[in-house]
Amino acid sequence: MFKKMGSFMTSRKDGKGKGSEEEDDSLEPLPSGEYGGVESGSPREGEDEQESQPPSLLGGASKVKFAEEEGVGSMSLENMREPGALAPISIEAADKVAEAEEQAQGKADTLQLEPDAEIAQPQPAIFVSMGAPTMLIETSEAHAFFRELGMKYSYKERKPGCIVCISARWVSDGQSNIKIMSSEHPRTAHDFTGFADCLYNVEYLAPGSSEAAARIAEALTAGGFDWDFDGLRAFDFGCWSPLALIFPEAKIPVVQVSLHPSLDPKTHIALGEALAPLRDEGYLLFCSGAVTHNLMELTFGQERPPPWAVAFDGWVDDVLLHEEHKSSHGSYEAAWHSRNRRLAAWMDESENVAPSATAAHHTPEHFMPLLVAAGSGGAAERLHHSWMYGSMSMASYMFGPFPLKDGEEPGGG
Repeated sequence: MFKKMGSFMTSRKDGKGKGSEEEDDSLEPLPSGEYGGVESGSPREGEDEQESQPPSLLGGASKVKFAEEEGVGSMSLENMREPGALAPISIEAADKVAEAEEQAQGKADTLQLEPDAEIAQPQPAIFVSMGAPTMLIETSEAHAFFRELGMKYSYKERKPGCIVCISARWVSDGQSNIKIMSSEHPRTAHDFTGFADCLYNVEYLAPGSSEAAARIAEALTAGGFDWDFDGLRAFDFGCWSPLALIFPEAKIPVVQVSLHPSLDPKTHIALGEALAPLRDEGYLLFCSGAVTHNLMELTFGQERPPPWAVAFDGWVDDVLLHEEHKSSHGSYEAAWHSRNRRLAAWMDESENVAPSATAAHHTPEHFMPLLVAAGSGGAAERLHHSWMYGSMSMASYMFGPFPLKDGEEPGGG
């Protein structure tokens, strides 16, 4: 469908750069493709331009839409609000940033939790391989999987009370602190370059929640982590791209939590352990990263993935799906501990995957969300597996059982 892919590397580890200064200039911008017979980014007959949206997201309750063309891409400080912030943003998004700036002035002790009217069921931790920004408009097995996962969550009784999102696109720039999004109205960041114009106009209009941010802060404190609130953080594409397909109505509050600046594997296992109690309170732990992430080895039209990608993808699958079933483990907790110990040693020679691990991840941040999900506990289940662009594994996993719908017995679909 698309000949070449744009760059979705950023020049700063907190995702606030416009694009890598070292990106390949030979990459051509993607054309506006067609999806379902309607051109992406173009208004349908009888629609105003600012209301057009990808046909894959159509629906009366959908809150994934394109921003107004006027003001999009402006680099003025009035629109950007923050020097170095991700661009482009819409005028509406700039207003959200202004609101977030006011909220960021509050202290941690002013964020008080209020009891929910309805208590959501316990939730799993879900890890997804995010893929490229074009996931939203491309026809692929992974795109279909995200939509199918959304159908499973369409039952009211299954919906989480809040989504805690860990994205590989946000690494804290603090010395030792994890960042917690605290804005009530986060904007949508377009942290990539060289893609179809329509993708820069997408806004994911899910609300944030200062109350949920406070509860997350409590959990991190109990887990021994230092943290800071970030009232200006926007949803990065690692967050909004898959969520726009799974929860297109965008009614559930979403709070992003950064990766730890150390990018240490054991630290991110511990981060998952710290966030685990939230799952019992109805928070969905949604972790977005990649099983394989080597942008220099992406190919187009290649049917078979390279050996190094197959080797590392297979190792991850073996650790997650087979380790906990070994008879030597006396309990589920012991099995999960062994699983997590092996995951944390992913770059060690002892696991015999170091060469393929190095090829799969030149930098570790895209693997860390999987460690957070696994660290939160629960039996692992593979939800999806496919390949894109030759070497990009789209493997996705769930830890813990799926919420039950009314009348459903455990183990049902």
